Amino acid sequence: MEDVRIYDFECNLLHIEHDIASCNWSLYENDIGTFEMHFSPESPLVQVAVENRYLVAVQGEKQAIITGRQFGVEGVLYGRTCNWILTRFCVCETFDTRTLAETGELPSQDAKTVCMYLIQKGMGDIPNFVFEENAGTVFGDVYLQNKQVTTVFELVQSCMKQDGGGHRVFFDIKEKKWCFILTKGKMLSTILSEDNRNVHEQEYMADLQNFFSGGYFEMPIADMGNWNVFNNLPTLHNGFADNYAKGYKVCLDKEATGHSFIRRFDITFYDGDYIVCTTKDGVWRKADSLDSFIEQISPELSGIYGWKTKLDGNSEEVAKRSLAQYTESSRVSLKTKGFVFGQDYQLGDSVMQRFEKGDFSTCMSRKITGVHLWYEPNDIGEQPIFEEELN
Repeated sequence: MEDVRIYDFECNLLHIEHDIASCNWSLYENDIGTFEMHFSPESPLVQVAVENRYLVAVQGEKQAIITGRQFGVEGVLYGRTCNWILTRFCVCETFDTRTLAETGELPSQDAKTVCMYLIQKGMGDIPNFVFEENAGTVFGDVYLQNKQVTTVFELVQSCMKQDGGGHRVFFDIKEKKWCFILTKGKMLSTILSEDNRNVHEQEYMADLQNFFSGGYFEMPIADMGNWNVFNNLPTLHNGFADNYAKGYKVCLDKEATGHSFIRRFDITFYDGDYIVCTTKDGVWRKADSLDSFIEQISPELSGIYGWKTKLDGNSEEVAKRSLAQYTESSRVSLKTKGFVFGQDYQLGDSVMQRFEKGDFSTCMSRKITGVHLWYEPNDIGEQPIFEEELN
């Protein structure tokens, strides 16, 4: 097991711990990882940990900010990976990236440019916290908005989730600085399978409980103002697709027209009625209000297979995004062997996995979103953490 080196936030080495009982790490592509180390309570590290609030533990390439200490029959240090520091700072400005791009505050809406903006807004006053460039890495456009006080971590995580990448913070001891780094995984040529003897204890699981192919949502009616039914102003036409989800309050000047009602579009209207369109064929109808109406996204199948559910959102576009979450989930659990973190794969990489049982065979791409590493008495190992859903 590698020694664990303890530094203060100014990159000064305070202690090297050799006598480690156990050490566990969980690292993630786009989330905050964990660290836990058990050691002798007689170690000088106890005094170092008590006297210094701000510490970083480094074991090889792995780094964590110490967030907890426990001393009794043994010494224990708890930590979080260095991107945890992003949770200590906030962005207070209200913004959305589309508007920022239109006004010129953002030269581009790609994930890298957006993250640079977030770091500058939330942590720009820290002289030794720097944004490290990713030469040659391509980042896609994202949309991000902020309406309240939000941590830098939450915004960065959301941004990189949209782009399918990740991030980390590197504690650069040699250069005495903190580096914010964006990451993008690659597709590996490795195939994980029992035949290739790099996995064991594979198990396939599928669940239909969250599956729907159609649903209902509330569609609001846009209030277009008043409609003079006698003069047909503004001019309305029946059967126009543009009428959909619009409504007007009917105005009838009984003194000027001498009528208490008027018929248009084969409908009898009285003063104070409402005219609305709730169908995509653009046909008007009379209503008592401009309340929203129930709209449907038709399921792919019919009859006993036409499963529908309540959907979020107040537009068809948002409802379809809500529906996309209702899928049949499937996953394969497995344990790897001879597949080494930092050597055979990095966080964010994808790998092909083949599963075979009897006549059933499937091959799918799995993204590695994290890794668990442990150094226990008589047991040292690691296990990649794969993106859960296969679909």
